[in-house]
Amino acid sequence: MEKKYRLLENDKMLIDNGNFAYRIVAVRAFSDIKCGEAGGYIQSEKNLSHLGDCWVGENALVKENGLVCGNARIEGKTVIHGNATICGNARISGGGEKSSPGERVDICGFALVCDNARIRHTVTIKASAEIKDNARIENSAVIAGHARVGDNALVTGHAKVTDNARVGGDACVRGYASVKQNAIVSGLAVASGDAAITGYYVLTGARHVSKGVLCERKNPVKAA
Repeated sequence: MEKKYRLLENDKMLIDNGNFAYRIVAVRAFSDIKCGEAGGYIQSEKNLSHLGDCWVGENALVKENGLVCGNARIEGKTVIHGNATICGNARISGGGEKSSPGERVDICGFALVCDNARIRHTVTIKASAEIKDNARIENSAVIAGHARVGDNALVTGHAKVTDNARVGGDACVRGYASVKQNAIVSGLAVASGDAAITGYYVLTGARHVSKGVLCERKNPVKAA
């Protein structure tokens, strides 16, 4: 395996418990990365694969057992840690020009971001959450638990998708809306405002809910 980057021992940052992360620099050209181009920081070579076109950009950090592989790109103010995996053609872009130093994308736990998923701004993805397909997670959204967001879905604003919830299709969850427990939002449905979709409730079609609690207490599949 031909290596594509090396660690700069003289450019390191203290991360925790006396451990350091080291800036990377490309030792050969690949994709749009030039030989000699500096990237972000990783704790060790187990954090960034030498295969594919994956890369960790200048302000990003990958530590602990976090892994970036495939053709994934990590840019901006982003921290990948725990046992999180970023793969496929996923793109992560944290922070922004007006963001404060503490505002960043934070992906941890056993979270998985794959396929063509796009994550940006100050999103938090944790626990065993999975973002896949062409899903987009933006602004200050939180995806946690065993939640799954896929297809062409968008979760944005301060929305939260947690527990075993699913968001898919062309659905949008925005504002301060929450989808939790075993609820599903799919189709062209929109949950916004302070709406809470919970229990086993299925919000689908072209429905738009902006307030109140929608809850189905029984699993309709088991009930049938």
